[in-house]
Amino acid sequence: MIGAWATYEFRNVHRPLHQRAQRLEIQQNLQLDGSTERPRRRELEKAGLIERNGNKRGGSAVWVLTDLGKQAAGR
Repeated sequence: MIGAWATYEFRNVHRPLHQRAQRLEIQQNLQLDGSTERPRRRELEKAGLIERNGNKRGGSAVWVLTDLGKQAAGR
């Protein structure tokens, strides 16, 4: 089950993730520090809503919405 923060984060970050975002961009967009953002990102990943696309930018993995994530975001 996705926690409340993960749900909030998903709703607020689905646009940047649709365009591909790395962790620092997600943190900046949501104004969260890494220790808050990382567990929420992991919850989204475990729920099958986001995934790494295999690319790196600035040394960090790039995250994108999965098909399930796009569907959940209404895309």
